[in-house]
Amino acid sequence: MSEKEQILMTFQIGFWILSLTLVVCSAIISIVGWKVTGNKARDLAIKKDIHDSVEKAFKSVIELEDAAFSFWLDSASSIKTYQIVNLHKRCLANLKQLSELKSSTIPSNDVMILRRFCTLDAETATRPISEEDERLRRIGRAVNNILDSDLMKKTWSQA
Repeated sequence: MSEKEQILMTFQIGFWILSLTLVVCSAIISIVGWKVTGNKARDLAIKKDIHDSVEKAFKSVIELEDAAFSFWLDSASSIKTYQIVNLHKRCLANLKQLSELKSSTIPSNDVMILRRFCTLDAETATRPISEEDERLRRIGRAVNNILDSDLMKKTWSQA
Protein backbone atom coordinates (compact mmCIF):
# COMPACT_ATOMS: atom_id res chain seq x y z
CA MET A 1 0.00 0.00 0.00
CA SER A 2 1.40 3.33 -1.00
CA GLU A 3 1.83 6.27 1.27
CA LYS A 4 -0.96 8.14 -0.49
CA GLU A 5 -3.40 5.28 0.03
CA GLN A 6 -2.37 5.03 3.67
CA ILE A 7 -3.06 8.76 4.24
CA LEU A 8 -6.41 8.42 2.45
CA MET A 9 -7.33 5.41 4.62
CA THR A 10 -6.38 7.36 7.78
CA PHE A 11 -8.60 10.28 6.72
CA GLN A 12 -11.49 7.91 5.99
CA ILE A 13 -11.15 6.24 9.41
CA GLY A 14 -10.92 9.66 11.10
CA PHE A 15 -13.96 10.87 9.15
CA TRP A 16 -16.03 7.84 10.21
CA ILE A 17 -14.94 8.14 13.86
CA LEU A 18 -15.82 11.86 13.86
CA SER A 19 -19.18 11.17 12.14
CA LEU A 20 -20.12 8.45 14.65
CA THR A 21 -19.07 10.68 17.57
CA LEU A 22 -21.25 13.54 16.26
CA VAL A 23 -24.22 11.19 15.76
CA VAL A 24 -23.90 9.83 19.32
CA CYS A 25 -23.54 13.37 20.78
CA SER A 26 -26.57 14.57 18.79
CA ALA A 27 -28.64 11.63 20.01
CA ILE A 28 -27.64 12.29 23.63
CA ILE A 29 -28.45 16.00 23.31
CA SER A 30 -31.83 15.18 21.73
CA ILE A 31 -32.74 12.67 24.45
CA VAL A 32 -31.79 15.11 27.21
CA GLY A 33 -33.79 17.86 25.48
CA TRP A 34 -36.84 15.60 25.23
CA LYS A 35 -36.58 14.73 28.93
CA VAL A 36 -36.31 18.40 29.94
CA THR A 37 -39.24 19.35 27.70
CA GLY A 38 -41.29 16.43 29.02
CA ASN A 39 -40.61 17.37 32.63
CA LYS A 40 -41.52 21.00 31.99
CA ALA A 41 -44.74 19.95 30.21
CA ARG A 42 -45.64 17.64 33.11
CA ASP A 43 -45.00 20.40 35.67
CA LEU A 44 -47.10 22.82 33.63
CA ALA A 45 -49.94 20.27 33.41
CA ILE A 46 -49.82 19.75 37.19
CA LYS A 47 -49.98 23.52 37.75
CA LYS A 48 -52.92 23.73 35.33
CA ASP A 49 -54.74 20.95 37.22
CA ILE A 50 -54.14 22.76 40.49
CA HIS A 51 -55.44 26.04 39.05
CA ASP A 52 -58.53 24.30 37.68
CA SER A 53 -59.13 22.70 41.08
CA VAL A 54 -58.74 26.08 42.78
CA GLU A 55 -61.40 27.52 40.44
CA LYS A 56 -63.70 24.57 41.09
CA ALA A 57 -63.29 24.85 44.87
CA PHE A 58 -63.74 28.63 44.71
CA LYS A 59 -67.02 28.24 42.83
CA SER A 60 -68.30 25.58 45.23
CA VAL A 61 -67.55 27.75 48.28
CA ILE A 62 -69.29 30.75 46.70
CA GLU A 63 -72.25 28.57 45.67
CA LEU A 64 -72.60 27.33 49.26
CA GLU A 65 -72.41 30.87 50.61
CA ASP A 66 -75.03 32.13 48.15
CA ALA A 67 -77.36 29.23 48.97
CA ALA A 68 -76.96 29.80 52.72
CA PHE A 69 -77.63 33.53 52.40
CA SER A 70 -80.67 32.85 50.24
CA PHE A 71 -81.94 30.25 52.70
CA TRP A 72 -81.56 32.50 55.74
CA LEU A 73 -82.57 35.84 54.24
CA ASP A 74 -85.51 34.83 52.06
CA SER A 75 -88.47 33.08 53.67
CA ALA A 76 -89.74 32.08 50.22
CA SER A 77 -86.39 30.55 49.24
CA SER A 78 -86.62 27.28 47.32
CA ILE A 79 -83.39 26.07 48.95
CA LYS A 80 -83.84 23.30 51.49
CA THR A 81 -81.59 22.28 54.37
CA TYR A 82 -80.53 19.05 52.66
CA GLN A 83 -79.37 21.08 49.65
CA ILE A 84 -77.12 23.18 51.85
CA VAL A 85 -75.73 19.99 53.41
CA ASN A 86 -75.08 18.55 49.93
CA LEU A 87 -73.43 21.78 48.76
CA HIS A 88 -71.20 21.65 51.83
CA LYS A 89 -70.23 18.04 51.09
CA ARG A 90 -69.37 18.94 47.47
CA CYS A 91 -67.40 21.93 48.67
CA LEU A 92 -65.48 19.74 51.12
CA ALA A 93 -64.80 17.15 48.40
CA ASN A 94 -63.40 19.88 46.13
CA LEU A 95 -61.24 21.23 48.96
CA LYS A 96 -59.94 17.71 49.72
CA GLN A 97 -59.03 17.15 46.07
CA LEU A 98 -57.23 20.49 45.98
CA SER A 99 -55.49 19.69 49.25
CA GLU A 100 -54.14 16.45 47.77
CA LEU A 101 -52.92 18.20 44.62
CA LYS A 102 -51.20 20.99 46.52
CA SER A 103 -50.09 18.90 49.52
CA SER A 104 -51.56 21.62 51.70
CA THR A 105 -54.00 21.55 54.59
CA ILE A 106 -57.67 22.40 54.45
CA PRO A 107 -58.71 25.32 56.70
CA SER A 108 -60.80 22.81 58.65
CA ASN A 109 -61.81 25.20 61.43
CA ASP A 110 -63.37 27.59 58.91
CA VAL A 111 -65.03 24.73 57.02
CA MET A 112 -66.50 23.49 60.30
CA ILE A 113 -67.74 26.99 61.24
CA LEU A 114 -69.24 27.39 57.77
CA ARG A 115 -71.16 24.13 58.11
CA ARG A 116 -72.31 24.94 61.63
CA PHE A 117 -73.71 28.37 60.81
CA CYS A 118 -75.22 27.29 57.48
CA THR A 119 -77.23 24.45 58.97
CA LEU A 120 -77.50 24.90 62.75
CA ASP A 121 -81.19 24.98 63.77
CA ALA A 122 -82.15 25.25 60.10
CA GLU A 123 -85.29 23.12 60.53
CA THR A 124 -86.59 24.97 63.58
CA ALA A 125 -85.24 28.52 63.34
CA THR A 126 -87.44 31.41 62.30
CA ARG A 127 -86.66 32.77 58.85
CA PRO A 128 -85.91 35.25 57.42
CA ILE A 129 -83.30 36.55 59.79
CA SER A 130 -82.03 40.11 59.99
CA GLU A 131 -79.26 41.15 57.61
CA GLU A 132 -77.22 42.15 60.67
CA ASP A 133 -77.56 38.71 62.27
CA GLU A 134 -74.38 37.16 63.66
CA ARG A 135 -75.03 33.97 61.66
CA LEU A 136 -74.57 35.81 58.35
CA ARG A 137 -71.39 37.53 59.54
CA ARG A 138 -69.96 34.18 60.64
CA ILE A 139 -70.83 32.55 57.31
CA GLY A 140 -69.25 35.44 55.39
CA ARG A 141 -66.14 35.46 57.60
CA ALA A 142 -65.66 31.69 57.26
CA VAL A 143 -66.03 31.90 53.47
CA ASN A 144 -63.54 34.77 53.28
CA ASN A 145 -61.06 32.87 55.46
CA ILE A 146 -61.35 29.82 53.22
CA LEU A 147 -60.91 31.89 50.07
CA ASP A 148 -57.92 33.71 51.57
CA SER A 149 -56.22 30.51 52.76
CA ASP A 150 -52.97 29.24 51.26
CA LEU A 151 -54.90 26.31 49.84
CA MET A 152 -56.84 28.60 47.48
CA LYS A 153 -53.86 30.62 46.21
CA LYS A 154 -52.72 30.19 42.62
CA THR A 155 -49.03 30.33 41.87
CA TRP A 156 -46.75 29.47 38.97
CA SER A 157 -43.59 29.32 41.07
CA GLN A 158 -42.03 26.09 42.20
CA ALA A 159 -43.20 24.96 45.63
